[in-house]
Amino acid sequence: MTTQDIINNIKDLAKDYEVSLKDLALKIGVTEQGLHGMFKNKSIKLDTLEAIATALDVEMIDLFDDGREDEYYKVVSELKNLKKHIRKMAVKGKGVIDIEFNSLSKSIYLDFAELKEKVNPSYYEESDNLFKEKEDEE
Repeated sequence: MTTQDIINNIKDLAKDYEVSLKDLALKIGVTEQGLHGMFKNKSIKLDTLEAIATALDVEMIDLFDDGREDEYYKVVSELKNLKKHIRKMAVKGKGVIDIEFNSLSKSIYLDFAELKEKVNPSYYEESDNLFKEKEDEE
């Protein structure tokens, strides 16, 4: 695997997860020009690769994996989009389910609830923290 293959994987993952290169750069603490410079010069430090993996919520090995299963990443992307839509509907008082996808264990958590009133957006912060705690325990 070449450095260019890793760069291509990073770009593909960012696209799959709907993260622009500008947003990715901000998440890892560099400018967009700095990120493009790393790509152009084919020079990315290990700690930068770790930051990129964290920012994209993937394992470090995913940056080096040239045999990724495209279908898997499409499903992950679709689940993330569905989750956003469901949360928007719940805040409007119409949703009844929450979905969380754990990319490490490749499992889906579903939380069902009958809505009697609109959901406060802060509920999702608390819920996300609970799922994070579950992942940490595994």
